[in-house]
Amino acid sequence: MRLTTIAGMLAAATLTAAFLDTRSRRRQSSRRDPAEGPDGLEDSSRPDQSATGDQPKEHRGRGEWGRSTRGQEQARQARSSRARSAAGPLTADDIGDAPPVMHRDDRSRTAGSRQGSEPPTSEAILEAQELPSAIGAGSIIILDVRDQASYDAGHLPRAVHVDYERWAHLSMDEPTGLKHDDAWRVRIGKLGVSADSDVIIYDDGKMTNAARIWFILQHFGVRRVRVVNGGFPLIDHEVKFGKLRLSTDHEPHERVTFKPMSTGDNTAMDGQAGMPQALQPQGDEGEVKLIERQELFAAMQRGDVQVLDTRSREEFEGREQRKNPRGGHLPGARNIPHAEFLDQRGRLRSPEELDALLSQAGFVKGKPIATHCESGGRSSLAALAAARAGYRPVLNYYLSFGDWAKDWTCPVVAEVGAP
Repeated sequence: MRLTTIAGMLAAATLTAAFLDTRSRRRQSSRRDPAEGPDGLEDSSRPDQSATGDQPKEHRGRGEWGRSTRGQEQARQARSSRARSAAGPLTADDIGDAPPVMHRDDRSRTAGSRQGSEPPTSEAILEAQELPSAIGAGSIIILDVRDQASYDAGHLPRAVHVDYERWAHLSMDEPTGLKHDDAWRVRIGKLGVSADSDVIIYDDGKMTNAARIWFILQHFGVRRVRVVNGGFPLIDHEVKFGKLRLSTDHEPHERVTFKPMSTGDNTAMDGQAGMPQALQPQGDEGEVKLIERQELFAAMQRGDVQVLDTRSREEFEGREQRKNPRGGHLPGARNIPHAEFLDQRGRLRSPEELDALLSQAGFVKGKPIATHCESGGRSSLAALAAARAGYRPVLNYYLSFGDWAKDWTCPVVAEVGAP
């Protein structure tokens, strides 16, 4: 009995220590460039958030759709207290002298040899120390989504540069958004990516930039897309130990005709109890689907979905409106700022830690969970985190609060005293 008690105490202490860096990460995330939002979009360049429809008074205070979520605040405080361009096959010549690190499952996969039923998020995170074996395992395409200057200064050999800001703006703007399949076929194909490609993505360490590109690619049906955990800072660490090398070459890469495996339209009804396809159970698959505003609103009214708001606490409460005509949050939404999904080194936490974080916030498995932020980047990271933690199905309200706030028929809850 004594040994069991001691073991339980040690397990609790371990879980507590795993979250000790959360508050410091939230503070770090708040110290961003004032010209740039946490989703990587400059406020001056974001799509117009002009309001539509009649403009009733915001919901404040009480009522099912206007309740100030004190219980959620208490849950958050409890969590806080616990938490204090060239494509083509790469070879062994492209990595350092150190022996490759084997995958945990000791399997070598190459593009085109995978089974079509393989869950796209089952291995969506790749640790930096696993890169040598991933590079040596077969034909892969590496996407560098940092800024051009950083790419020019040194990138993984044969990595293709992606203009992240351009992709972000195009995917958020109505005339060029994710519903425009043909344009995205061309855009993805220019990177040399096809539906059966094996793709690895890394950013500058924010993780939101890489997560956005990950979401777009898997949304259009690229079956194997992985994000390097922690991004370039962790890659550079491996370089310093001779396990990887960098290149400044700009080799041409092959362009392909991309044929997405899905249309990207998750708004069609399947006739089963009037429930959208995006909300249907997905079995063991970890595909993250796109959900639109009206579809999400209807699901919320029916009580069919859990909403995860991954913006800052100030945005959630309505004290920071950004360019929106209204501030606050969606009724019933629970808030976990995106920095809490990352550890001290900027890596997405383990599935067990993410599951504990989501559970403590009140999320349950077996019911759809929809993520959102301000403009898609943080929500893509939260969707990746929820899928990694084993939640199904996971939906990404990619257009996020910037889209919701401009529609005055959609209710918003703001804390009393917020602007």
